[in-house]
This record gives sequence, structure tokens and C-alpha cells, in this order.
Amino acid sequence: MLGRVPESVLGRETKTVVLVDGATDDTEAVALRSGVPVATLAVRLGKGDALHVGFEIARLEKAEIVVTIDADGQYQPEEIERVVKPVIDEEADFVIGSRFLGYYEEAGSVRHLGVVFFSRLVSLLTRRRITDCTSGLRAIRGAELEKLDLREEQFETNEVLLEAHRNGLRIKEVPCSMLKRAEGESKKPPRLWYPMEVMWVIVRTWLRGRPA
Repeated sequence: MLGRVPESVLGRETKTVVLVDGATDDTEAVALRSGVPVATLAVRLGKGDALHVGFEIARLEKAEIVVTIDADGQYQPEEIERVVKPVIDEEADFVIGSRFLGYYEEAGSVRHLGVVFFSRLVSLLTRRRITDCTSGLRAIRGAELEKLDLREEQFETNEVLLEAHRNGLRIKEVPCSMLKRAEGESKKPPRLWYPMEVMWVIVRTWLRGRPA
């Protein structure tokens, strides 16, 4: 997958950083052999904490645009341009790659129904149409990162989205493809616990943004 990340996108040079959250496989070694910088968390803290580290690196590097993409092969590096273009064109500050506007290989699954439910809930809260609130392919304008108050250790996708909305970032969705998992195993908790945790993240993030 690393070899498929473009060296430049729409005239902007890309710099890839792999975030390893307490992994027990060879992810770090593979990335280093590919010449890609790695930020490794010694113990598993959660995807949210890993994202905080990545965003801090991006701030220190003064990145113009920051793209996050899951490393399990479900999202396509060739589609990074899709989420970057609206930021470059000054149409948006935060762009979500939506499987429901594009192609979803697991359409009709239980997971599909869950994402639709939470997307409709977030749409209701933000009063804007969101079709894919848990997408793993996103782009955000680097200058906007410092506005986000990110606290969640896990299930950070909805927190980032709600924080972007609360801070007035221009949000846009674009079509993307999401395939079945190609590498690794999901770190999500058991089926019933997962939606409860996602719900709590949405509620906590929304309430802390409300006036006292």
C-alpha cells in the first residue's frame, strides 16, 4: 500500500508518516524498509491517540493539507486526490471520502446499517447532510488543526467531524471506494459494545460544544 501513495498530489509534494499504535506485527519494519518515517507508540493507546500524534507531527511540519487513510487496504491511495482537491480549490477545509457516494464492497452488511444510523444522527446534530461519518479517508487544512479539541482515545472519526463543525470549518463529502479489509484484524470491540462506544463519543463531543 505504501508504494501506491503518490509522490505528489495536484502539484503538492506528499510526505507519508506511518503511525504504529502498539502493533505486534511487522508494520514498523516494513515501513522503515520502504523508507517511510514511522511514529511508534510503545503500547496500544487507541486510534484517537495515534491520530493526535499524527496531527502534532503535521503541525510541526507546517503541512498545508493533512490526509488520513487507514492502512488495512480498504481505502485506495489513488483516491487521495479526491479529498485533497476541494481543499486546494478553497471549497472546503475538511473533506470526507464517502463510500456511500462512491463504491462500498460490503454494502448491505450490518456494518453498513450502523454507519447509516450514526451518519443520520450526526446529520441531525449538525443540520447538514453527512453520508459517511466514520470514513477512514479524510483531508483537513493544516492551519485548522489547532482549532480542534480532540480528547477521545478511540472512535475519533465522529469527534473530528463534530469538532470541525463546531469550529465553523467548511465540510464536504466526495465519492470514494471502500473494499473489504485486505490486511490485519479489526481492533474494534465486540459487536454490541462498539456501537455503544461510538454513541458515547458522539454524545460527549456534542455536549461539550454546547453553551453552558
